[in-house]
Amino acid sequence: MMIENVIDKQYQDELEDIMSSLVFPWFLNKWVDEYHSFDFKDDNIANSFQFSHVFYDNGASMPTYNLVEPLLKKITEAHNIKHYTVVRVKANLTTSHSFSNNCYQVPHVDTSPPCRTFVYYVNDSDGDTILFNERVGDKLLGFTKREECTPRKGRVFSFDGSHYHAGRFPVNTKYRIVINFVIR
Repeated sequence: MMIENVIDKQYQDELEDIMSSLVFPWFLNKWVDEYHSFDFKDDNIANSFQFSHVFYDNGASMPTYNLVEPLLKKITEAHNIKHYTVVRVKANLTTSHSFSNNCYQVPHVDTSPPCRTFVYYVNDSDGDTILFNERVGDKLLGFTKREECTPRKGRVFSFDGSHYHAGRFPVNTKYRIVINFVIR
């Protein structure tokens, strides 16, 4: 499910300005997912680096959480979710690569289900998010695309967190910034 402009333009611009500034703390992850192992070969998977920023994880919040907490409230209101527990809120910044447009990061789930995942797009970019049909617990023989969402500033992509998903690397834009919210 996609929702456009879940927050007003001023807040969208504020998030993009802050998160793309010189003072926003990004941390290097050498691999998008260093623990993946599948019993099949997928030439479209490119396990490269990304930068991350954890706002909230399992009860511990960073001082920057106040920047995104109002966004989470707007997202849950838009989805008519009244009671929930925040599991994790994390931003990812991936940079442009020379991979083919068919390449994507390692398919993964954000935490053990049941959970709901919301991907908020901070900036306009290429580097779609792919939601796969396969879920945690399935015998994985490969990945088949269920849905794809293009990063547009202010857009939210929502899905059942038991589905594997992956982001494509931007090719035509310099970077892609998303905020990933996981709730139960």
